[in-house]
Amino acid sequence: MTEHILAIALATMLLGGLTVGLSRSNDFSRIVAARDRCLAAARGQLDCISATGGPIRPEETERLWPGVTVEAVRSEGRGRWKGLDLVRVSARATAAGREQKIVLSRYVAKEPPE
Repeated sequence: MTEHILAIALATMLLGGLTVGLSRSNDFSRIVAARDRCLAAARGQLDCISATGGPIRPEETERLWPGVTVEAVRSEGRGRWKGLDLVRVSARATAAGREQKIVLSRYVAKEPPE
């Protein structure tokens, strides 16, 4: 009888450990996916600004990268980068209760005067 109780307790502990492990693995996968979406959104925004001079529209960003907030800041280059603009893009998303943030920057040609 004692062996049966011990076997059931051991099996229950193993199943509990497996459940916790799978849950942690699932959280980790969601965090990595959110980070990848942030990276793709930031790169896409930088590429769009480099190619067209303007950012991707917010509704298009939401469609392409759901749950990612993208912000671009443009400033004048200094020193050897004078004559170019520094574009800094930050992308944020939350997964499994943790915020993921990617910041990328690139020098691009100045916007044409309007």
